[in-house]
Amino acid sequence: MSSEPVSSGPETIPSKHKMGSPLITAIIGALAVIFAAILAALIPVLITQPRHHFGNRCIANLTIKSPSDGQPVTSGPTQGVEVTGTACNLNGSTGWLFDHDLGDGYYFLDYSANSPTPVADNNGGWAYYDMNVGNKGDKNVAYQITAVLVP
Repeated sequence: MSSEPVSSGPETIPSKHKMGSPLITAIIGALAVIFAAILAALIPVLITQPRHHFGNRCIANLTIKSPSDGQPVTSGPTQGVEVTGTACNLNGSTGWLFDHDLGDGYYFLDYSANSPTPVADNNGGWAYYDMNVGNKGDKNVAYQITAVLVP
């Protein structure tokens, strides 16, 4: 009778680098430091970016939200129209409003104080009541309200 050796389980193959080796530990540590540095650099940027236009992307520095295109403006005791919009990534620039008379091609600067001031000088929402549109002489006249970015 011959006896054959009995295996006690799968054989292990020796490896050059074991899981706890100093090389793997150093690589993991270096990757963790790099990831932490990238995250630390991105967090302030992500927190301070304005949230306009499709999440946090700024498509245009100045956007007019109302009035809508072609909206009629009635004349009378409450002549004018409220213009609202948003500003983003101004970085020291300002936003100014102009009424563009499509009939004669002239642009008229909108301002409500004695001296011209911008409608937007900070990121975020802005509003301006444009009283220059809607007087008796504007009946059936098409105006375009234009927001201009001034560096």
